[in-house]
Amino acid sequence: LLILSGAGNLYWWSLYGERKDMGMFYGPSTPGESILSICADATNRHLISGDTHGEIHIWNIEDYCRLTTPLFVHSWQGHLSPIIFCECIDYKGDDSFILSGSTDHTARL
Repeated sequence: LLILSGAGNLYWWSLYGERKDMGMFYGPSTPGESILSICADATNRHLISGDTHGEIHIWNIEDYCRLTTPLFVHSWQGHLSPIIFCECIDYKGDDSFILSGSTDHTARL
């Protein structure tokens, strides 16, 4: 289970057997920002997030909880305002696209 906090932290919990914390990391690249939207690719290898600064971040989460933090892959300024929606779209199994929506009244692919 992945939980977002208003402070920008992402918490990983195991719900199998005895419930326990598996890990936590700060998602935004700018202090004081929050993550408002997350999604994963079809293989659950990459976590995509959108933050209140309008940035999109990608991490490789394939080995997370065995490592201290997930491996950072890439980030970019996706919008001018907070990102409130993101979705990873597979295209014919070969390519993936990220669809994002923001309070700046735009959707981007």
